[in-house]
Amino acid sequence: MQQRIQDLVQSLRRRLERMLVAPSLLELVARWRRLRRQVEDYFRDPEHQLFAAIVLAALLLRVSYLDLIPFGRLQVEQLDAALQIVAALRFPLAGSSNTAGAVQPPLMAYVLTLPLLFGRDPRIAATFLALLNVAAIVDLYSLARRHYGLRVAALSAGLLSVAPWSVLAARNIAPMALFLPIGIFWLHALFIALVEHKPWGWVASCVLLALLLYLSFAAIPLLVLFGALILLYPRRVRWLEVMVGISMGGVLFLPYLYYENLRRFADLRLILTEMAHNARLLELHVANLRAALWAHSGQGLEGLMRPASEPFGLGQGAFFWLSRLQGWLFVLAIPTVSALALLAWARWRERQDSYKYVVLAIWLWLPLLAPFLFATTFDQAGPTPESLASIYPAGFLALGITLDRLLRLLERSIIARRWWGPFLRLLTLLFCFALVAWGGYEVTYLVGYVGHNDVTAGYGVPYRFWRRTANLVRREVLAAPTDQVWVYAEGWDVERDEQPMVLNYLLAPRVRAIFFRGGTIGGQAGDTAPAMFLPAARPGLYLFLRPEPLVEESLRQLGGQSVGEVLFPDERTAHLQFVAARTVDEALESIQVRGLWALDSGLRLVGYDWPPRALPGTSAPLITYWTFVNVPSDVYENEQRIFAYLSDPEGNLKAQCSGSGLPERYWEPGYLLKQWCLLAVPAELPAGDYYALVGLERLVDGNRSLYIDDQGHPLGEAIPLGPLSVGR
Repeated sequence: MQQRIQDLVQSLRRRLERMLVAPSLLELVARWRRLRRQVEDYFRDPEHQLFAAIVLAALLLRVSYLDLIPFGRLQVEQLDAALQIVAALRFPLAGSSNTAGAVQPPLMAYVLTLPLLFGRDPRIAATFLALLNVAAIVDLYSLARRHYGLRVAALSAGLLSVAPWSVLAARNIAPMALFLPIGIFWLHALFIALVEHKPWGWVASCVLLALLLYLSFAAIPLLVLFGALILLYPRRVRWLEVMVGISMGGVLFLPYLYYENLRRFADLRLILTEMAHNARLLELHVANLRAALWAHSGQGLEGLMRPASEPFGLGQGAFFWLSRLQGWLFVLAIPTVSALALLAWARWRERQDSYKYVVLAIWLWLPLLAPFLFATTFDQAGPTPESLASIYPAGFLALGITLDRLLRLLERSIIARRWWGPFLRLLTLLFCFALVAWGGYEVTYLVGYVGHNDVTAGYGVPYRFWRRTANLVRREVLAAPTDQVWVYAEGWDVERDEQPMVLNYLLAPRVRAIFFRGGTIGGQAGDTAPAMFLPAARPGLYLFLRPEPLVEESLRQLGGQSVGEVLFPDERTAHLQFVAARTVDEALESIQVRGLWALDSGLRLVGYDWPPRALPGTSAPLITYWTFVNVPSDVYENEQRIFAYLSDPEGNLKAQCSGSGLPERYWEPGYLLKQWCLLAVPAELPAGDYYALVGLERLVDGNRSLYIDDQGHPLGEAIPLGPLSVGR
């Protein structure tokens, strides 16, 4: 033993010495020639050429046109969680919610930390996920080549490499993008454990299954599959290795279980409730079969192409029958693999290992016999191809086995001895090639269709349009110069609303995006109380993703210039306006009534615009101007609203409005806020003088801020403004 150790040390020392010696030019040329010969010899083999073609097709379809990947709330949630790990080492205890509303484990965030080390661009993360999926296809080819033969490997990997639903999942920054790679690696680990009888395969299979469960609750059916295999093959189980694997997997779940314990396992109880509810729905059996058929044949893609007006060409035409035939081949694959499993089980004396068919048969029958196990991935319309991503590894492997058996039948049966037998085999091979070619065309057509049509209701908004908007903002921020943009989008909450979430992720950290909101005023549905920052001591960049007429009219009066726009596929336009900076005095000069009134919440009213008279039955616009000084922390924690009342001299309320166009998180010193409010004067209001009062109240309980003097003494709950003369 000592001599072996010495020999090993000497060998390592010699290798290290050779590595430290710089090679000469002749040695480099010799190495290059030797490497080139090895590559040429490798690709002279037709099998290697076929394998390279499959990998190249899978790679090109998954990494091309990555600016057309869907990019919305789900994708930003995953990237934001991973970014917290990269930037602040804040490891999430839980991930995003699934379609049932249950919070899932956070494995996706941990995985995305790797691509985020190289940049925030979503295309980097999408490329990383796509490469993982390509690696999984390589592993599937290797697995099938070893245990089923070359033809099964080529057919299975070839069909999977061009499968439209698989390509869409691989390009999407969502948990399902990892399901196929980990699922195929898990299948390979099971083969290593049960067929090759290697103990470490049990450890790997338990850990990979734990990773699948830590990724998504969609892996629950695979847990049932694993238990069924242990029951069917108890003599092959290495219990020590299984316990080690379970222990390692259990460690992964400790943070999530801690999170669930704080919530009294509400999400796990919700999952069980959802499964129990769906267990009573008999129609799920047929719905699951249809979704699985679509997932393996590329059908059902038109459901993503909504609400495009241009016809979706893949659902019609002369070649659509190829998708239908592939779907029925998948249906045929289920009984075929089941029959092969029973046949291998019956011939155990001939040393035929039934496992390689049994695992596929159980895997494929699960969505048909126990569809409720997949309920955690259903959307409101029921099962979808995305919800059955957990059966992709078994499904495409079964497709390859079925086509291989069909070709064997044509080669070895009486048909082979007929004169037309070779032609039939040739047609079958051409059919297999046509399936792969049609799948590649489907993906190419789909990507082109997404880039030129409105598919926001199904596929989502492609990243291309958000990237153009972000690039426009960044360019103008540098030209202004400023460090922020003021945005009017659909929603304002950067933790909940899709448009603010997307823009905040793409613009941060170099550009600060401030999102404005509108509130209901006057009790009239559809009315809003818009607000805007005036360009006081700083230039103003205003990005509009929704119409805001009062703000846009105000910008026109300030001399605003349109500096660019982006047309979205749903015909919505994102346009950017620029207003040059003004001094504070210049900004205040346009206010009709100037002054300084203070609230104890840190708001300072510096003036207002108020019409001297109004007619009954009309609206009196009240425009107030605010700054922020020493806002208390409890104001930021609760939603506030600015209210305005119209009252008579006795204090009787006659009209009111409320709303706050600026979220509390942005109430900071240095801004001059212009807030609109529309007071509806009642038609029956008698002529006379009336008075407006403005203030601030907390939305959750109606608690009002106090109007205070210079010494901080309270003067009331509202600031009195000038009179309004109402007459006919």
